[in-house]
Amino acid sequence: MNKEDLADLKTRHSALLKLCKGGASRNVPISEDKLKTVEDEQGFILACVTNEPRIDFYLKLLGLQEVFSTSLPLPHAGLDAEVYAQEYIDKCLGTVKELASQVNLEQFQDAVRDKVIDCGTHFSGKMINSDAADAFAVCAGGYHGQPHVSSRTIIAGGYSVPLDQAKLDNTGVYQRIIKVLEKDPIIHEAEVDGTILATVEAGVKAAFASHGGKQTPVVDHRLRQILLPSGEHYIAVSPLASGGICVLFDRAIANIEQVTTDAVEQEANSTEEDDDSKKPVASRRLYTRLNFPVGGAIVRNVSIHPKGVIQRPIFFDVPIRHPDRRAWAFVYKPLRLFINRDQIDSFLRYIEGLPDSIRKSSAATAIKVECAGPIREIAIGQHQQVMELSVHIQEIEFPDGDEKRPIDEALLSEKRANPPTSLDLAVVHGHFDRSYAKNLAETIAMRLYASVLIGKEKRPMHQTDRDRITVAAKKILEGIL
Repeated sequence: MNKEDLADLKTRHSALLKLCKGGASRNVPISEDKLKTVEDEQGFILACVTNEPRIDFYLKLLGLQEVFSTSLPLPHAGLDAEVYAQEYIDKCLGTVKELASQVNLEQFQDAVRDKVIDCGTHFSGKMINSDAADAFAVCAGGYHGQPHVSSRTIIAGGYSVPLDQAKLDNTGVYQRIIKVLEKDPIIHEAEVDGTILATVEAGVKAAFASHGGKQTPVVDHRLRQILLPSGEHYIAVSPLASGGICVLFDRAIANIEQVTTDAVEQEANSTEEDDDSKKPVASRRLYTRLNFPVGGAIVRNVSIHPKGVIQRPIFFDVPIRHPDRRAWAFVYKPLRLFINRDQIDSFLRYIEGLPDSIRKSSAATAIKVECAGPIREIAIGQHQQVMELSVHIQEIEFPDGDEKRPIDEALLSEKRANPPTSLDLAVVHGHFDRSYAKNLAETIAMRLYASVLIGKEKRPMHQTDRDRITVAAKKILEGIL
């Protein structure tokens, strides 16, 4: 098609061009390169309507491009008025929905599964080097009680790590699958049928179930390697980055900064309008973020997530341990657990909501119910505090007059009125076994028994509550040791 004919079509269908802009903000016009390839008026109209975000979503997710091109309803006249252009777009959307209702869902689920196996990943070497090939890994379960933030601690906390891409999918199918998983606003705008969404989720679940069959054949030489000693040999470990964890951090920071901004604005509005000196200034940035141009100018080559998320990592200062009062207090007094007020209140609400059949029972079913409650977070949190104290006291020495002494069993016996408990010795020796789990569980139960008062009468818990909590906490701790 020559330039004059193309210009004539742009004029005759100007409103259609305007309403069919793509992108999340509906401000991305159809590329000139795409328009230059059209051969006739029907091809021009097809290029326009397939760029409309709702229609584009259906076509690429379900692979309906070819069948839609043969089913495209033609307009009766030019689409230079928005009212007529919008009516035509709605008609095309109705045609797409009709085609979507005829899709074989079983075959579609298999296609989703295969696409996620082929393109889906949680960790990718491309964020280390964009030319790295076949470097990927999928999040697996198995929480081992690490005190640091990792994919496993995030999953154990009840969160899901957003998927990233192992490679760029030029068909656009995988990108639409991610939109379904992330509940993108386009899902609501396009009024996607629930059965289609459920089929996508089932296909993704099936892909996760078979992720073990997809293994990295070789380690790309472009990746960093850490050599870890293993007997007489070394194991080479190549860390991989996670775009999904970047997304979680970015969302959390955005929420924190928004809450802070709202609080500052509310405080500013409450001050006198004529007293500018009392108006606080909102901080625009609470966390230091760096510019890290991974992927260069085309981020989609390395990650499916937005440029601002991937290229602006958060910078934290290195934590430095200093001797604190808790370490010195431990020398003179037995270990004392600290359970924060939020956790105590949460446990109170939980225990008050339990049916009597559970509260008055210490049977296996009651213990399973208890393990799934707030006691899990409490037990894991207390264990992490104990581990941190154990590491701390092994790194420092106690100033005893003119000399410095290691914090060991002999020092505790000398400085205390009573001998150190089994739990104290576990902290000193850094030895956390089944006996430690039992002792810590009993201590947690005692602490909750003393802190949680039920009802207006402020009644203590039953003895069966305490026994059930002890057994549940012990099982949880044994599971992470």
